[in-house]
Amino acid sequence: SDEALAAWHGAMTQLEAQGAILIPLALPEIATLRIVNGSLLMMEAASYHLTTLRTRLPELGDFLRQRILAAFFFDTPHHFIRGQQMRAALRRRCEAIFDSIDLLSTPSQPTVAPALGVPASTAFTGPFNCLGWPAISLPAGTGAHGLPLAIQLVAKSWDEATLLTAAYTYEHVSQSSS
Repeated sequence: SDEALAAWHGAMTQLEAQGAILIPLALPEIATLRIVNGSLLMMEAASYHLTTLRTRLPELGDFLRQRILAAFFFDTPHHFIRGQQMRAALRRRCEAIFDSIDLLSTPSQPTVAPALGVPASTAFTGPFNCLGWPAISLPAGTGAHGLPLAIQLVAKSWDEATLLTAAYTYEHVSQSSS
């Protein structure tokens, strides 16, 4: 949404004022990562919750129940292995991006945070979870009806120190300016 992008741009401006060099870039693999992430999440959740599915299915919320049951459309372990292979190939391709940058950033959500009890979108966070990259979401103001907006910072594998340093800097600057 416009307000999510405006909050993200504002946060990037604050980081730039603290010395960050902003470089626009494309990561076309994001669309494929969203699909791979969703598929693997469904299959992992179905395996983990199998006993609950058999004994307490009605107790699961609609969203979780539908997501888990959808995993049974994947009919063999081959699909899970293929998903893992795709994730590994995408990780290798995407890691090259860190040859020229230290951190990535996106909005955390496509719009304001959802109301309590409403599942949040993983459109921006899921791809990086799928890659296993450390990421953090940070508050970036409020939007419609006072609901929070947030940004996400993402680092390369095993570089939590850079991620947390940038997060601390952003939090310190954003609190000072509010």
